[in-house]
Amino acid sequence: MNPIQIFIKKIRSQQAGYGLASGALWLITWFIPATLLFTLLEGLFFFSSYIRLRVFSFLTVMLVGGSFFLLLRWLINRFSLFGNSSDEEIARLIWQKDNRILDRLLNALQLEKSISTEEENADLALAAIEKVKHTLQQTSTDHIKDHIPAKRKIRLLFTSAVLIGGFILYQTTSFPALNRLLQPTVDFPIPLPFTLQSLSGNQNILGGDTVKVVITGAGELPDSLTIFWETLGKTNYVNITQENDIYTHSIAAVQSDLVYHAEAYPSGFFSPWKVIASEIDTVFVTDRPIIEDVEFTIIPPEYTGDPPHIHPGNITDITTLIGSRIFI
Repeated sequence: MNPIQIFIKKIRSQQAGYGLASGALWLITWFIPATLLFTLLEGLFFFSSYIRLRVFSFLTVMLVGGSFFLLLRWLINRFSLFGNSSDEEIARLIWQKDNRILDRLLNALQLEKSISTEEENADLALAAIEKVKHTLQQTSTDHIKDHIPAKRKIRLLFTSAVLIGGFILYQTTSFPALNRLLQPTVDFPIPLPFTLQSLSGNQNILGGDTVKVVITGAGELPDSLTIFWETLGKTNYVNITQENDIYTHSIAAVQSDLVYHAEAYPSGFFSPWKVIASEIDTVFVTDRPIIEDVEFTIIPPEYTGDPPHIHPGNITDITTLIGSRIFI
């Protein structure tokens, strides 16, 4: 292999390597931010399995497809397959980047191909070719090599730093979110910051009594929540604040059965959950008995010899001898 071919082959290898490195940087510039962005969005909104599968497929196609394309392009350009990166193309590239060589390399290549058919100019052609070969042997390929622009590297570093910083800042949600994205077909329960539990539970009362509702929970409980109760088809609610992780509310003069529960809502706009609620409990109300008419039969002790007598119910004070018996 003569010096001209060796030089061109070296430049071709450099160009193919540059294309691979530049393409890989482009792929990373888009893939890493896209992955981190989808991870942050998953942490905020808790995507369904359907959406996670679409995101996973998109990222997989982006990475695998992009990598396959870059490797295929490198092979084609590195080995000059299908007429790509031919000797003439490389010679023109060198012409544009080296003022010492200019178009002499391209001319030398053309002379090498035509020298056998132009016998009259063979000596001059060989001399020109040898001169080019001598020049190439003294020429370094480093100044012809393409370099990835510093701006692209800085843009990649800046974008990645911002997204990685956000990833670390919200690591409590980001790492589980990334795990969910890597397992798109698995159904994960929505992570809740706390749970609510009713301490008062189901109750049985008499009509007109007061119901005391007591709610507590586990986790980072909110400062306030809403208690709902429904009776006779009407829904009522009240917002209450906590005291030592206990939420308490009294419902006065309850006359009919009711159901109640507590709900809490996210404090921010972006949240994977919409509402956290306690279980629904029931208050069963029993009507108080109403006495419309009553009489008391008083039977005196036997030693008195007195007959039984009727005491009217509208007189609440009853005076009897010791040993008397009273029947209603």
